[in-house]
Amino acid sequence: MQGLTLVLNAAEGRLQIVLADGSEILCAQDWAAPRRGTELLAPALERIFFGLRLRFSDLERIACVRGPGSFTGIRLVLSTAAALARACGALLAGLDYMQALALGVCVLRGEQHGASQRIWIMTHARRDMAHAQVFASEQDAALPLAVSELELLRPEQCLQRMREQVQGGMRLWATGSALARHAEFAGLSGLACCVPARFWKASPEDLLLLARHAEYGHRDIEALYARPCDAVENLDSIASRRGEDPAQARARLAAHLAAPPGTPGSVAH
Repeated sequence: MQGLTLVLNAAEGRLQIVLADGSEILCAQDWAAPRRGTELLAPALERIFFGLRLRFSDLERIACVRGPGSFTGIRLVLSTAAALARACGALLAGLDYMQALALGVCVLRGEQHGASQRIWIMTHARRDMAHAQVFASEQDAALPLAVSELELLRPEQCLQRMREQVQGGMRLWATGSALARHAEFAGLSGLACCVPARFWKASPEDLLLLARHAEYGHRDIEALYARPCDAVENLDSIASRRGEDPAQARARLAAHLAAPPGTPGSVAH
């Protein structure tokens, strides 16, 4: 894959920007910015392109992590990618954050393969829940392959499924931000080989490799969410605090969600 490719990720409070020409990384930036991504992204892109004496019109592809993770971070990179694509005519692709983390485990363990090995990716979703998905590394596959659906699980549910796999003869690897955010995962000892915390994020190389294998097109990328928006779940209390009827607020939301994309008042899913 030749030409200029921009990769964006803000799924878990970090803003990652990778700019590459073919397989060569021209620039990689990583900001620990859980609440400042919106004010950082556009100026950072402007500085990168100015410093490299490039124009946004030089972009041929834009790949962005579509989730799961932070609603704000995901929407930030998706909307930025959509705007840039409209301005410069670049093609768009969505990347899976869980697959990016699984790829990092494959690189860390030296591309070990085997039908008896599984990679558990568990990222923090909310106080009592984790995003969870299981991957396998096949010898003839360029990327780790998902062997389970993306789910929203309680830590004890993850541990029970892992125990069942270990009892079935599986060797497990585990990584992700949920390991530090949920005390229950202290019980992973003896179940899985836990990847050190410094590897709980996607590297620029991993993101670029995913981007190189992605499918590109002209359609905007849809977000990948595994849990409902907090504002939707708390709509009744939000409406009440504003002096509105919760039932009417729910009805207006349903109407917005049902409206065809592009029509006034519609909501992109």
